[in-house]
Amino acid sequence: MSAIQLPATGTASPPARTWALAIAAYLLVYGALLAAVHIREGFGLEEPLFVLGVYGGVLCLFAWLSTLRAVPRDMPVRDPARETRLILAWYLFLVVFITFGFTAVRSLSSDPTVQHASIIVTKLVVFVLAPFLAMRVLCGYRMRDFADLRRGLSGHWIAFVVMGAAIIAFQLVFGRAGRDLPALHAGPGELVLGAVIAMAVATVEAGLVEEYFFRALLLERLAARLRSPAPALVITSLLFGLAHAPGLYLRPEIMMESVTEPSVLLAVGYSVVILSVAGLVFGLLWLRTRNLLLVVLLHGLNDCIPAIADTVQSLRGG
Repeated sequence: MSAIQLPATGTASPPARTWALAIAAYLLVYGALLAAVHIREGFGLEEPLFVLGVYGGVLCLFAWLSTLRAVPRDMPVRDPARETRLILAWYLFLVVFITFGFTAVRSLSSDPTVQHASIIVTKLVVFVLAPFLAMRVLCGYRMRDFADLRRGLSGHWIAFVVMGAAIIAFQLVFGRAGRDLPALHAGPGELVLGAVIAMAVATVEAGLVEEYFFRALLLERLAARLRSPAPALVITSLLFGLAHAPGLYLRPEIMMESVTEPSVLLAVGYSVVILSVAGLVFGLLWLRTRNLLLVVLLHGLNDCIPAIADTVQSLRGG
């Protein structure tokens, strides 16, 4: 079967009505869950609405503007229906694995460093290696069909610089890094080393793991299957957020610092009203560039900045 390619998103967009309907559907789901967790769980409105405004509004606008002249890479999808079913089936497995598998991995050692390293390796296997091998064996894909590392960021440097600067500014001004880093009283050397290590870890653990599966695999195939990137972006962003719900319910301390025993509703609501919004930004960047390296690095940058302070503390032995 011949490969299907969507029109180059940076040069030919679907009708504005399609985008408007997709965004309206997302906001309807978002608003319903936000109202539910606010009324039933007393979850505040300030944080989710702020995140929606920054990531769903400002950063998505920057992503669009910074890619106006970008030419998306070729990304063939040979059998949209079959491949979409395959990736969605693997997604369901991942949700179950996230719920129970990571707990089993952590139980193999009591050393936090070993636990973290084991989790990273496990994520690489179940999110990247296993689905890639399935696509290789069943559909005949090769690595260069997902990432053109020889071209790197060629043609997409503007997006990388603009989005990187915007992410850093947001995290330092509004994120906890802006409070935690000055309190360290760390020297330039400590901060640089901490930033490099945090970036390396976040780029692999969050950037590569999540962007390969949710953008290069799932979003690209949904867009080809639906023959429209707009609804595919919304669906993938919601699935991206919801994939975190089991972990939030079982291990709320990972992201919900003030919540010790969340309800299922709160875990699901939080995963949508806080986490799915980031999926819109990275998904839009993917559709406009189809550059895996770009979204992996920017996702890693987004996740590494809040982790720099903890990394410096670890280096100090604290």
